[in-house]
Amino acid sequence: MAGCGGILRDQRGTWIQGFMRNMGCSSPINMELSGIFYGLESRFKEDYS
Repeated sequence: MAGCGGILRDQRGTWIQGFMRNMGCSSPINMELSGIFYGLESRFKEDYS
């Protein structure tokens, strides 16, 4: 089992949002890229700038 996750912070380091996902079985590089993808997706869905 593998998962990815991360947090979004503003320019002062204040926590904005966190996320995590269960990804099943996958390679380490796929997990890193999935974390980046889901982080960007969360940012654009919530319209944080």
